[in-house]
Amino acid sequence: MSRLPNRNLIQRRLNASVDHLRPQRWNWSAVVRPLDQQLAHQADNSLPPERVFSLRYFWLDGFFSAVSENAYVGFIALFALAYGATNGEVGWLTAVANLLGAVALFPGARLAERGPRKRIVLWSGGGIARVALLILALMPLLIGEPALAIWLIIAFNGLRAFMANLRTLSWGK
Repeated sequence: MSRLPNRNLIQRRLNASVDHLRPQRWNWSAVVRPLDQQLAHQADNSLPPERVFSLRYFWLDGFFSAVSENAYVGFIALFALAYGATNGEVGWLTAVANLLGAVALFPGARLAERGPRKRIVLWSGGGIARVALLILALMPLLIGEPALAIWLIIAFNGLRAFMANLRTLSWGK
């Protein structure tokens, strides 16, 4: 059997004169440059590069935080319904989370005035709120009794909402 060269083999040659025409798919600066230009354009004064850098990651953190939260918040009520929650218990789930989220702004404002803001943001929103979410995700493995699980879902969802909103004023100040 003779060996014929594989004519279907695709070969990419690196040539400096042609490679600049290829789109830069994984070029991070090409991704964030429009965001940086928009942030600098909306500012009243000219911003130093460090401030643009901080605003960029402030915006990206807010974007990914909102996207990730919206990915699971709508399913917590369905999670409780899967355990057999009644309409009243689903109402409690929503009411407790909304009430604790609103109440969290008062101690959050006090902490933002007095405390170290980075620690508040990391421990409340990034720490305790995420641990509460992890416990919610592990609930089927931890709790076997549906009635207890429903009330724990209400409690941990309220804790998650409280801690996520506690960091809001420190994060945005």
